[in-house]
Amino acid sequence: MARVYLTLKDQIMSGVFVPGDRLDPARMTAEFSASITPVREALHRLTGERVVESWQHEGFSVPVMTETTLRDLYSWSLELVTVVLRGARKARGLRSDTVPRSQPADFGRMLSEIAAQSPNQEHRAAIANLNDRSQMLRATELEVIGDGADLPLLASAIDDRSWGQAQILVTRHFRRRVRAVAVIAAMLPTRQSA
Repeated sequence: MARVYLTLKDQIMSGVFVPGDRLDPARMTAEFSASITPVREALHRLTGERVVESWQHEGFSVPVMTETTLRDLYSWSLELVTVVLRGARKARGLRSDTVPRSQPADFGRMLSEIAAQSPNQEHRAAIANLNDRSQMLRATELEVIGDGADLPLLASAIDDRSWGQAQILVTRHFRRRVRAVAVIAAMLPTRQSA
């Protein structure tokens, strides 16, 4: 099940399956060289993570992002990161188990670094799930908004533990997306447009 779960999750996040695609467990058994049980278990786990949708008598599919669901996701994301930043502010010093940044900054990685500073493991898990659910949005967001200039500033704020500055930059990041939600939603690939 773990192999099927990881492979399927990677395919969804990388755009192999686009929003609106139906995920048929019977068809996936051959693709993943697995019986129906681990495929269904993986789909149920991804449903619990909200990476996949499941409706009674409808099966499984990749969620379609509407303007409303995107606006809610961006608003919730800002609220979550604000709570995580509050936890990072309360923590004493830089956590010793954080890994030095060796790759170029991207927003998901910056959020993971912020969460790593919080003493609350639930913060890390929630940010990891947020990053998974947002992965398929990021290419479209960059096309619509850009944001390249803010990433080095955010990386610097994290390195300096300037959580107030990080809050300003994160707030700006999500507010830009809320303002552009109609354009982002229209540009997202879906089964109907793919």
